[in-house]
This record gives sequence, C-alpha cells and structure tokens, in this order.
Amino acid sequence: MKRICFLLIAVMALRPLATAQTPDQFSVTETAVGSRHIKTLYLYAAGKWSYDFAPISGPATTYIHCYEKLGICEDADAYSSAGKTSASLTTYDIVRWDSREMIAVDSSSACAANMLRVDFAAKKVSLSSNAKGTPDKACENLKLPPAAFLVGPP
Repeated sequence: MKRICFLLIAVMALRPLATAQTPDQFSVTETAVGSRHIKTLYLYAAGKWSYDFAPISGPATTYIHCYEKLGICEDADAYSSAGKTSASLTTYDIVRWDSREMIAVDSSSACAANMLRVDFAAKKVSLSSNAKGTPDKACENLKLPPAAFLVGPP
C-alpha cells in the first residue's frame, strides 16, 4: 500500500513538469515548398527555451521550421539582455524523421554538435549539446549548456 501511495504521489508531482515542457505552438502539417511545389511534411514550433525547468530570463522567443523532404530545420531565436536585442538563426540537418520523432543535428561548430529532437506524440521539443572530442586547444575549456525544452508562456 505504501508503495502504491508513493508512486501515486510521484506521478502527481511530476505531471505539472511534463505538461510545462510543451511549446506555446506546435503543429505538423503537409505543405508544398519552392517553385516546384515539393510536397513535404512541415513542423512548426514556437516558444521559449527552458534550461533545467527554468525559462531564460527576459524576453526571448524561438521559432522552429522543419521540412522533411528538404532535410533541414531552422531555429530562429530572438532575445533581449542588458537593454540589447539579438537574433540568431541555426540550420540543422535532419538525420531521422519517422512517425514517432524527428532528430536534426547542427555540427558546424568545431567543438560541439547540437541535437534538436521532436517527440511528435508528446509534442515536445528538446535541444542538447555534446562535445565532439576534438583535440583542438580552442575546445579544451568547452562548457556545454544543459539540455533545454521548448516551452510555452508560464
């Protein structure tokens, strides 16, 4: 009986965390792109990156667009810090897209590879980084960010 109560309490406690890790906007649709009207699945997700269940402080927005047949994802980030506004665009190569998930990788950095993962059923988007193990002096003091989830407004 104690074990059942403990499991029930654990599930109830973790439930808000699971629902809090969903993006503000998430959709997968079929679309046509380019002058040749190539039919492809299209993923759109929008929200704010959250590291260790704590969203980035200050205004920040992320828009993700992925095209299955083109094999690319684009992650556009805009954020404001110390009175300055910045934006970045990262392109990922899709390495897997099936009915359960999409995985895309950005390996343009000399020291690290970034992986974007989308769980279609759970409607979750995560971002993680791994060191490449390059024996480059520039990579010696590499500090990788923790895994992040795309979340909606609080």
